[in-house]
Amino acid sequence: VLDQLVQAKIVLYRRHNQEYRIWEGSDVDLNGLIRQKKAEYEAHFKPAAVLASKIPAPCTLPHRYNEEHGVIRYFEGVFSSLDEISQLPWNQTLGNFPTIDGRIYYVLAENQLEIDSAIELARGLKHEQVVFAIPRFPLNIAEPLLELQCLELLLADSHFVSHDPVLQRELSE
Repeated sequence: VLDQLVQAKIVLYRRHNQEYRIWEGSDVDLNGLIRQKKAEYEAHFKPAAVLASKIPAPCTLPHRYNEEHGVIRYFEGVFSSLDEISQLPWNQTLGNFPTIDGRIYYVLAENQLEIDSAIELARGLKHEQVVFAIPRFPLNIAEPLLELQCLELLLADSHFVSHDPVLQRELSE
């Protein structure tokens, strides 16, 4: 009987403790729901914007230079995809940083082709106020960021979460 309950996913068997536990969870297929949400948002998803909303891109300060000259100079950091960088109006952007000394574009490359393209773009756009930080290996960050955004959207939907008391805890985990 216990084996049948385990197969039906009503009871959970913990091998390391050799004990059976009643599975407490929602009746919602969260994996299927997240796949559906990801398919809805994937076309217009911007990983750089989501990452920037979670973690600000680092700014770089030349500490020794600032101390020696009694100034505060810095390069602002910006997360960006290759598409976003290539669409910037470079003839207007370069040299137009009135409040900062420069900008570091942290390129979020998802595959080797994007890395190679970013390197080629950076070689063609040399400017003393712009630095490109290009990863050596694909970051594979878009998929987890998209999933995180979908989870947060589901958690923020109070109407959806109110249907099942366990659902909010399960989504949070």
